[in-house]
Amino acid sequence: LRAVWNDDKIDLVEELKVIYLDQAGHVLGIYNASSGSQTNCVVDKKLIFAIAFKAAAQRIILAHNHPSGIASPSRDDLELTKEMVRMGQQFDVEVQDHIILSREDAYSLADAGDLL
Repeated sequence: LRAVWNDDKIDLVEELKVIYLDQAGHVLGIYNASSGSQTNCVVDKKLIFAIAFKAAAQRIILAHNHPSGIASPSRDDLELTKEMVRMGQQFDVEVQDHIILSREDAYSLADAGDLL
């Protein structure tokens, strides 16, 4: 993820990227889904899944940064993840993880058992 993140923006604005994967876990593409303010960004959930369908993705990984430098998830992050997992189940597209980055740290909701 660090390779595709603009280092000049990681401490400035919150951005959301979506990694699309095939059944074998190969990356089909990375979509820059949103760029917002220092505290949030607007997420178009329908568009994220529309791209998954078009790419024939079996799984997605959500990734966004926290300009604050604190990589732990907020209540909004957990709610978004819960909604995306639910939508993914309806559309047969697995949300494999939601990763939160800061300049010095990263937090994987899947690794932490927070992928609801």
